[in-house]
Amino acid sequence: MSSKVVVFSLSLIAICQLFSGCGGEVQVVRAPFISPVVVPAPEQFKMNAVVKNGTNQQQGGWKLFVYTEYGAPGQFNNSSQRMFTIATLSPNQTFAVTDFDITSGNTAACLKNQCEGHSWLVLCPYAASAWNDCRVPNTYNDPQKCVHVWWQPSGNLADMKVKDC
Repeated sequence: MSSKVVVFSLSLIAICQLFSGCGGEVQVVRAPFISPVVVPAPEQFKMNAVVKNGTNQQQGGWKLFVYTEYGAPGQFNNSSQRMFTIATLSPNQTFAVTDFDITSGNTAACLKNQCEGHSWLVLCPYAASAWNDCRVPNTYNDPQKCVHVWWQPSGNLADMKVKDC
């Protein structure tokens, strides 16, 4: 891992620690222009996202599931999914995913000015192994546990939308 990636990752985590304001739960951090974001880097769209333990005790047993649909404007012909295992987090500790290729290595690239899409980021119980395992009502409908991100072909952060699921 290059030193630039390490420095960026540490900076991302530090900024999220300051501005995330987690309300006493393990949740996907929503910090404008920091997490979650999907931006061209420099041409292929990549994602940064942070999960924070906002409780006062250690929390374990979570996975971050990212399901993405993308394609040419108005055509979400491609999809990808990836599950990240989150190590046990101490109080106020974070887990970061940085420069994650939203295509998950799919042969169909998602490039700046050619692609738009959206991703669901869902915190799932550790036993989850697929998207359907995460869609239980008390997880999928909990805004602390699910975030939906839309991005435009331009990659402009001002055009990106982040909403609860």
